[in-house]
Amino acid sequence: MSLRLHRLLIVAIFAVSQIGVTGHAAPLPRISEDQVSPKGTFKVVLHTHEPKGAPADTDIIDVWLEGLDAVFPTQRLASYQLATPKLLISEDDLFIAVNHRVGSSLSEMHVFARGKGGLFVECKKDYWKANLPELVAQRKVSKLSDIDHRYCSAIRWSSDGVLLAELGGHGGEIMIGEWPFIYDVKKDQFSWDRSKIEAIATHGEH
Repeated sequence: MSLRLHRLLIVAIFAVSQIGVTGHAAPLPRISEDQVSPKGTFKVVLHTHEPKGAPADTDIIDVWLEGLDAVFPTQRLASYQLATPKLLISEDDLFIAVNHRVGSSLSEMHVFARGKGGLFVECKKDYWKANLPELVAQRKVSKLSDIDHRYCSAIRWSSDGVLLAELGGHGGEIMIGEWPFIYDVKKDQFSWDRSKIEAIATHGEH
């Protein structure tokens, strides 16, 4: 199947899914931008659409991964609202980190790993909770409820699929600036080793 037919198929599937009891399809979504994975196995296609009857500024962004070879299955990765998500894809095309700004006081990071059949599955993690012991020891944070503005974002993938990410936030007298950490998706482990953080931070720089 050609790439153009792949694109048309995605749009057609969405249109059929939006047909209501009246039998009329909702307007086709807007294709907002493309991003090709490092190894060229798939393309990221963002489809933006407005839910029927929803108030203004509540667009839904569907993130689709469109296969560029005969092996990779075209699939919908996830859906987000408000801000457009930003994707960071690992060099081997096996992992994806999504940065999503939910509002002025919250930004989230979502991490996906490629599994059986080539489908990506989200690694459900509370990154703030995972960092809490270190935050208690080094930043004197007693509990997460003290931080009412929280930001978490992916920065860079290492060559072996280890993610460098960062927390930031504030609440009351607590201020957390740049708090880097490492998440090894394959081992499901977190690390705060400064030398490893520096190695990933400078990965690919000359």
